[in-house]
Amino acid sequence: MKLCEFCFHINDPAATQCSHCGRELPEKQYVIRNDQTTDRQNDTGTLGAPAPVTKHTQHLGHVDRETIALYIEDTSNPLVLRVNDQVVLGRYTPNNVGKRPIDLDPYDAFEKGVSRLHAAIRRLEDDSYIIVDLGSTNGTLVNGEPLTPHEPFRLRNGDLIRLGALNLYFYGPT
Repeated sequence: MKLCEFCFHINDPAATQCSHCGRELPEKQYVIRNDQTTDRQNDTGTLGAPAPVTKHTQHLGHVDRETIALYIEDTSNPLVLRVNDQVVLGRYTPNNVGKRPIDLDPYDAFEKGVSRLHAAIRRLEDDSYIIVDLGSTNGTLVNGEPLTPHEPFRLRNGDLIRLGALNLYFYGPT
């Protein structure tokens, strides 16, 4: 697949122009990483493994194939987002024209190192979800595993996403 580095749309591997915004695509192609096992340790010293699915339950009955729930930090109520194509996570500023992200400022995003356009969560045709770091300053980790910028990574229920120092737990359709 080819990722448009302007609008972050995922295109066919053979495409030369983005089917969403029409811009020229880079030659580089990406493969979605599925391997979620790691022997690296996160800051708490434990192996990076998904959170127990039973930890968060408020989203049950509110999430369908086009909706995800993000539990931010230690909140008990999730942020429920409709994902028609993709959502961009970051911080809103007036100069984010055309790329307005889900604003994480109410969760101390600036202080925790979240970039204005930090990461995108995208729904694929099979209704699975991937996350892509958008070249953020302080990086994105999934279950303690650092993501390579612009390289998609498949998400599973209970995954711990870390944007800079801000923790989010991902839940999609079961």
